[in-house]
Amino acid sequence: MKQNGAGTTDSQTRAERIHETVRERILTNRYPPGTTLREGELAEEFGVSRSPIRRAFARLEEARLLEIRHGVGALVTEIQAEDFFAAYDVRMLLLAQSGPYFVSPFPADAPAFFAECRDRFLSLEEGDVIGFAQVNNVYFIGALNLIRNEYLRDIQIRLFYDTARMWNVKLPEIVWAETVSDVIRDIDNVIHAIKGQDAVGLAFVLRNTLWTAKARFNQTLENSASAPPWHPPTWSDDAPPDD
Repeated sequence: MKQNGAGTTDSQTRAERIHETVRERILTNRYPPGTTLREGELAEEFGVSRSPIRRAFARLEEARLLEIRHGVGALVTEIQAEDFFAAYDVRMLLLAQSGPYFVSPFPADAPAFFAECRDRFLSLEEGDVIGFAQVNNVYFIGALNLIRNEYLRDIQIRLFYDTARMWNVKLPEIVWAETVSDVIRDIDNVIHAIKGQDAVGLAFVLRNTLWTAKARFNQTLENSASAPPWHPPTWSDDAPPDD
């Protein structure tokens, strides 16, 4: 079986790519909650057998992004508002205590990574909710990957996946300029903390980022309480391919 330079087989590389692609589509609501995914259709799309699709589905079910129903397919799971707020509270609590568990010193290329995220946010056209979701996923997972404690990192990444989709569903209802401004300010603070090797400061910047996001989400719920239900955006047939 062919292996790449790192000792990973080509089949493992393909399976990982499929898992990441399907996860990205779920997190950015290209596969909205309630969507049924079928092994055969995805196997044909990716040009593989059903086995790597099945493995990807199993990992996504473990992350609570899919529910596998035998004879039906894999259903993209729903997340309720009360679950969203409960998960956000736990995320804020964990981040506030995460300072001692970040890598030390921070990687030399970390400021450049977050500066690139900032530039990508600034380059978005107003209302590009899919683009916002994609950049936000890269930004926040990049920040969480600076946590050296594997267990703490994995818990926080899982909670991020639990909440990211619902936040993304509400993106069309937020005040775009204010939200982007908040994100840019937070990223600048992240970069400042990293350059100063201030792990505790970084933890509180990220915690406060969540507080702001939670407050904005709550405001959209209050504003839309009497509005008709809104359906998340989906890709049209001529949508651009994945990166």
